[in-house]
Amino acid sequence: MQRTFSVLIVLVVLVAAIGFYRGWFGVTSHPGADGNDVNINLRVDKGQMERDAEEVKLEAVDLLDKVKEKTSGSGATTAPVR
Repeated sequence: MQRTFSVLIVLVVLVAAIGFYRGWFGVTSHPGADGNDVNINLRVDKGQMERDAEEVKLEAVDLLDKVKEKTSGSGATTAPVR
């Protein structure tokens, strides 16, 4: 149970780090009206996430096409999966 929780925490931190690096998330802060408060805002850019996901998808398709091209051109055959 503890190992699963640790893996989950690592994944959340990893996604957050990649998200901030890629511009998916942003944090801004400014003082409140009376000067004692601080307002903190979290911005989520869904459009940037979708563009990055589409870019990864296109790169994966290109890579798959290259692999298919190399394997079909070399005369290699694949064994049936059992």
